[in-house]
Amino acid sequence: MIHVHLMDLFKGKQLVTRDKKLLEASEILQERIVGLYFSAHWCPPCRQFTPLLADMYVELEQRNAPFEVVFISCDKTEEEMLTYMLEMHGDWLAVPFGDAMIEELKTTFKITAVPKLIILKPNGETLSEMGRKEVQDRGVLCFRNWLNAAGITDTLPKSVKRRTKMKEGDIAAQTETEGSRNSDRGEGDGSSVD
Repeated sequence: MIHVHLMDLFKGKQLVTRDKKLLEASEILQERIVGLYFSAHWCPPCRQFTPLLADMYVELEQRNAPFEVVFISCDKTEEEMLTYMLEMHGDWLAVPFGDAMIEELKTTFKITAVPKLIILKPNGETLSEMGRKEVQDRGVLCFRNWLNAAGITDTLPKSVKRRTKMKEGDIAAQTETEGSRNSDRGEGDGSSVD
């Protein structure tokens, strides 16, 4: 598994929201499990998976879960990227279009096809290279496994900066009673990335 220190990877970098606001990556990503989501609007499997990830993101956000998605666009233009974010994405962050970090991340994580969801511990250690399959198969329940593997609590400490107001909640109690989504599709079996 690949190990990079998350804060080093995003040190001094800004991430963009779907309404084009820039936020300091190191502040937003601290103490969170991070899903690096490599995707593109032109990719049919991406457009099929993105709503599942968006639903999970909203549910975890409402519970004040320590989770953030960072979209790494494989779109051809900034307009395509922003349209995709507005139409289908959750309220997550993205590496700005054209930023050199996009190619760096694609190289670091050996991305050859999309969609691909890489799950990282807060320290940058890779928890899963099969995040897409886990979300498809187990829905929000997969987050409990990520928490346990990362050895962190199920809600953000009050000292951690939040982007939006979120409801307090206990993920452990709520995820035990929820169903899962099934799929036999694996990671990155969609469209190749140039």
